[in-house]
Amino acid sequence: MVGRPQTLDRNHALAVALEGYWREGLYGMSVNEVCRRAAISKPGLYREFGGEDGLITAVLQRYRDTVLQKLFDHLQSPHPFRLVLEGFISEVLRPKSEPPGCLLGELRMAKSEDLGAETRRQVERYEAEVLGHYRNWLERAQKNGEIPADVDLDTAARHVDTQVFTACIKANRGGNVAEIKAELEIAFWRLSPDLSF
Repeated sequence: MVGRPQTLDRNHALAVALEGYWREGLYGMSVNEVCRRAAISKPGLYREFGGEDGLITAVLQRYRDTVLQKLFDHLQSPHPFRLVLEGFISEVLRPKSEPPGCLLGELRMAKSEDLGAETRRQVERYEAEVLGHYRNWLERAQKNGEIPADVDLDTAARHVDTQVFTACIKANRGGNVAEIKAELEIAFWRLSPDLSF
């Protein structure tokens, strides 16, 4: 008599996959390795997620709802621009139990052909969402006279994104945190000359 297929624990599988893809990147992790670490079958994973594209899309959704949401909440805080920026950068670079760096950033750096169609679309959506939050934060700061009135907000949002993205990637690759902070102070000087991480 054949038993019923074992029910896959979706939350556990997602937690294992998130940790793996975040810590080791797209090219260091595989569906087979997720299955091994999560002690699940590949057919079970495919039934639940529809393949690697569906798995990474679900992982990225979880990352957005947990990690990126903290960034969004931080950027929406009523504190002065400089304090928000200093706190955000310190949080990005502080030692913690979760992997360093940014999963979204790692996926942005992947070759387009190495991502499934839905993963590519989701990466683009979340990238646009991040830029929108940066722009709204900068716009509030500009209205409050905290950054120069002549700063183009779209350009500044892309600049902040590039600097934070680069810092996360460097941190993920074991970069020297003091050096990264010093580079960021210079990178953000035009927006906040008194900045100090």
